[in-house]
Amino acid sequence: MRDIQAPLPYKGDGMREYVVQCAGYGHQSAGIKAMHQFAHDLQARGFVVHLATDGVRPGNTVPTLTDAQAAEYCQRDDVVTVYPERIPGNPFGAKHVARWCLSFPGSEQGDLVYHPSEMVFSYTHLLDSHMNGNRVDGYLYLPTVEPDLFFDDDRPRTLVAFYEGKGSNRGQLDTTGMVHIRRQPNWPETRAELAEILRACRVFYCFDNFSAMTIEAPLCGCPCVIIPSGFFPKDDYIASETGLNGIAIGLGADELARATATIPTLKSLYGGLFDQYQVQLDQFIAITQARQ
Repeated sequence: MRDIQAPLPYKGDGMREYVVQCAGYGHQSAGIKAMHQFAHDLQARGFVVHLATDGVRPGNTVPTLTDAQAAEYCQRDDVVTVYPERIPGNPFGAKHVARWCLSFPGSEQGDLVYHPSEMVFSYTHLLDSHMNGNRVDGYLYLPTVEPDLFFDDDRPRTLVAFYEGKGSNRGQLDTTGMVHIRRQPNWPETRAELAEILRACRVFYCFDNFSAMTIEAPLCGCPCVIIPSGFFPKDDYIASETGLNGIAIGLGADELARATATIPTLKSLYGGLFDQYQVQLDQFIAITQARQ
């Protein structure tokens, strides 16, 4: 993940601190990676930040709190607590809550509707039609795909791979003879190994309709074919930060040809999203520092 290189304009007394609640670090989940990177980026901007988690990513210097410590710490008026969408309610009893929806409201055990006092931020415009009437104060699209790992080296493409993930519609495609990428057990074991496989693929099929792998494969030069579940219509993907570049919806030959032809557009677009995130992070800071 790329470090924020912006100056540190926020150092000084009187600024609110942040507690970021998230699961222990694991590179298999883009959402968990994003939460840990986000805490690091706030710290890099000069803020006092704590992670309420049971395990941090290697090299992360953000200090951690237990849930009991966080519940006490978040009572302070100068602390903003950031919860992901999957956490119901306000378990730390925080006075200032920012909700970062890395998936749609109601995911896992999370609430469908958030308390009106919460500041709500959406990860991506892909979720716009699934926010269930919750007011969205801003966006935080933190790119989680590492350009130094996921790139195209023009090698021969002899494989076809698929990933099921959160998808449940595997019966739509015969996967015999394909490389099966699995989240549990964790295979491949490292991000670099995953990128090696994708660089050797001519097509990657994704049953999970909301996965960073839909971006990782095209950045490696391999078109991604999403096997649609019906939850995200095509227009939702078009509205997202990366659009349909490098992505086919369904098994049509025309869709695959279009996805293949637009891979260069995705490669060009994705680099700019790191700069966009820095702007969005500034907006998040401004909103959460000013909210009474």
